[in-house]
Amino acid sequence: ISTASFGNDYFNISAQDTGPVGLFIRPDGNKMYVTGADNDSVYEYAMLTSWELATASYTGSSFSLADQDPDPRGLFFHPDGIGMYMVGYTNSAIYQYALAPWD
Repeated sequence: ISTASFGNDYFNISAQDTGPVGLFIRPDGNKMYVTGADNDSVYEYAMLTSWELATASYTGSSFSLADQDPDPRGLFFHPDGIGMYMVGYTNSAIYQYALAPWD
């Protein structure tokens, strides 16, 4: 990371949540998922060009995490997309969710 430079690419998610606290990008770079602390949900975004934030858009898909923890933080997915993991700050716990691959 010592050679990193900011390329002026960013994607604003404030229309969904103004408190982003977790991020995961699929291995193929076509989808990203953001945990929002203000609405206690995870949001899905598609990227038309893999790994290019400038091509991102909200898919309209979200999932509430509030029933498990009112202050979700980090987010991670199983490599094949069949499991999602969330770190909950309030309960000091890690939660596992089963899902159809990447859905």
